[in-house]
Amino acid sequence: MNWSYTICLIKGLWLLTNLLQAQSYSIGIAGVYGDDIQEPGFNLRAYYNLKNERICFGPEFTLFKNRIEEHGNGEIELSLFELNFNVHYIFEISEKFGVYPLTGLNFSREREEPSAVSEESVTEEKWGLNLGFGAHYPVRDFTFFVEYDHLFSDLNQNTYTAGVFYTFGRKERHED
Repeated sequence: MNWSYTICLIKGLWLLTNLLQAQSYSIGIAGVYGDDIQEPGFNLRAYYNLKNERICFGPEFTLFKNRIEEHGNGEIELSLFELNFNVHYIFEISEKFGVYPLTGLNFSREREEPSAVSEESVTEEKWGLNLGFGAHYPVRDFTFFVEYDHLFSDLNQNTYTAGVFYTFGRKERHED
């Protein structure tokens, strides 16, 4: 038996177990603005926070308000939603303020629905990559945040987000 392989495996399992021990979960809601669709929307997210709440990741759902555009003899109604899976690494600048880069995968679905019955609707579904940054400010079990991210895909868009998380399972609470 190769003892060095066994020792490396044990160390790896110990590290993974240590990372997962002090975990918490966060549920958030936010307002968003997308510069391509040029409409506001809302964002729902659920994050899993690893040890010391510096690493967090999870799914997000964003729905933008439909936009109406003039087109020839009628109008086109544009709708857009996004599903994201983002990861943050938080750098605590002070006890009450942190900044973080974010990266993640994106799935976007955009639909163009013409008002004219003779025209067919067009739906685009694309995968992409999110890159951006954010800042947060914790107050007890709530964390207020702002973010910017750019979507790299055939449906490119800059998104600006402001919202709040509620954290469950936090062992150490932030004091005011």
